[in-house]
Amino acid sequence: MADAGTLPPPEPAAATAPRYVRCPACSGGMAASAGALGEDVCGRCRGRFFPAEVAPELYARHLGVTPELIRELMHHFSGRPLTCPGCGKTTSRVQLRGEPLDVCTGCGGLYMPRGALGRLTAGTVTEVEVDEPPAPPEPEPAAAATPPAEELGDLRRHLGALPAALAAVFVVRIVATGISEVLAGLLGKALPPGEAHALMRWAAATFTGAVNPALLLIVGAAVAPALRRQWTKLLLALAFLVAVSDGWNALRDIGGWKGLVAAAAAVGGAAWALALRRAWDVRFAAGLDIPWTELRAGARSLVRRLAVAGAAVTLVGGVTWALMRSDERARRGSCPEGTERAVLTRDDRELVSCVRPDGVSHGPFESRYLSGQVAEAGVLEHGTRSGTWRSWHPDGSWRSEGAYTAGRRNGVWREWKFGGALEREGAYLDDKEDGRWVTYLPGGAVETEGFYVRGVREGTWKFHDPTGALERFGPYDRGLQQGIWMERDDRGRLQRVVYVDGRRVDDTP
Repeated sequence: MADAGTLPPPEPAAATAPRYVRCPACSGGMAASAGALGEDVCGRCRGRFFPAEVAPELYARHLGVTPELIRELMHHFSGRPLTCPGCGKTTSRVQLRGEPLDVCTGCGGLYMPRGALGRLTAGTVTEVEVDEPPAPPEPEPAAAATPPAEELGDLRRHLGALPAALAAVFVVRIVATGISEVLAGLLGKALPPGEAHALMRWAAATFTGAVNPALLLIVGAAVAPALRRQWTKLLLALAFLVAVSDGWNALRDIGGWKGLVAAAAAVGGAAWALALRRAWDVRFAAGLDIPWTELRAGARSLVRRLAVAGAAVTLVGGVTWALMRSDERARRGSCPEGTERAVLTRDDRELVSCVRPDGVSHGPFESRYLSGQVAEAGVLEHGTRSGTWRSWHPDGSWRSEGAYTAGRRNGVWREWKFGGALEREGAYLDDKEDGRWVTYLPGGAVETEGFYVRGVREGTWKFHDPTGALERFGPYDRGLQQGIWMERDDRGRLQRVVYVDGRRVDDTP
């Protein structure tokens, strides 16, 4: 019993459970403040975590760096993010003197693997090793709670980002295709219809391939401003699928160097989307979301750039068409010195040419139908055809286009049916078919394809039926069917047939 006037002894303080920290690298138990500098030490992997209150002293006294330098380094390195044991946010990987350090983007705590502290401090700081502390007892599992309404709303907004992003991609495709058709219609007056549409289709494929992947990410994030890492991964996967589809279609449908350029544009669009995703990762690592205002400003900038690009393409296309038309009119309308313009009418044609005093035509030449529609146009040199010649059907659709040299057809020629459908194309050499020739069915499918040598069929030729299906194929030798051919019988089965000098001599089922 205590004497009067004296205070009773204080009651002992209740014992507090030791702080249990889980290692961000191996998930093992860490001994709190067990290190030489007060850091937490993992008993399993021997990694060390310096809490926010210990890290500044480590920087200043032992590493010779500042927190500002560490924060700057966080923007220049990348690595697998860890979960900070101090505050639960993600870390950002930096490299300091060749050692990997993981810095928390929230509280500023620092994690380093085993041995890094000794190497960074040249052995002046001893790395204390401890045993792994026992894990605290697991708490009773709580009953599953119903997600609050705002979380469900965020989920709906995230899911809504996907169809909105895909819809934007299809809208861009439709707009680009529409613009290309308009420009093809303008250029079709100066170029053959097939070439004009092929050129504009290539331009549209290149444009959409370059912008669609990044556009998918931007629109998806604009619909869901709180879009997090897992959702941008899905959008990035869709962007890569769009890029692969665009590149494959360009190589398959366009082909040649133009197809390679369009495919390269699709690859560039995918790289743009990947760079955009990585820029967002920096924000995520810092605990930030993608702000709506920034996305809106970015979308406005993208729309302005697309508008400028579309206007530039339209302007270039219009100027090119105007120059080609003016050059065509100048070439047709002016006669060389020493000639006079003459107009003659023969049968159902009106002939407009430049005639020398001796009566030989020399210079631009045109023949017109009685309706006024140009039937044929080109240049005559001393009475013989030279350069590019074009002809048209009475309805104004293209009939043929190719080049003459000294009055003989040379180079690639194309011929169209009445109405504008391509009929056949191939090369001439001294006015004889030479090289690969292809004829087409009314629907555009291939009818026949093979090679000529000086006007004579040689090598393998293929023939297709009116549906476009392969009907027969085999070799030619000096213009005659020779050797084994494959032909379909009345039941549609391919059978072997032997030809000798163009005559069928044997059937083998």
